[in-house]
Amino acid sequence: MSHERSSMDRIVVGIDGSEGSAAALRWAAPLAAATGAEVVVVHVIDPDTYDLRSLGLPRAVLNEDDWREEIEDELEARWCTPLVEAGVPYRARVEEGRAGPRLAEIAE
Repeated sequence: MSHERSSMDRIVVGIDGSEGSAAALRWAAPLAAATGAEVVVVHVIDPDTYDLRSLGLPRAVLNEDDWREEIEDELEARWCTPLVEAGVPYRARVEEGRAGPRLAEIAE
């Protein structure tokens, strides 16, 4: 029986602002450091249900590029800190759609 070690080159972590997603990101940082994998941090926006007021951003005054940039800045500044501190390679992305299917697509 062969016990081949699988290589891991990418770890996808969905971030939604919850403590659970923050814990997943903290878990991914040392795993990425140990395996040399890149971490892809993804916040998925469902345009049908996303309320920009929860971020303090009134939809009426912001166009899509403005609020997307605001979310990307928050993702980098607030959520990617454990990755920066661990010195692991990462990318932060803001995507649209349903979270589960989008994360699965990115992980492929």
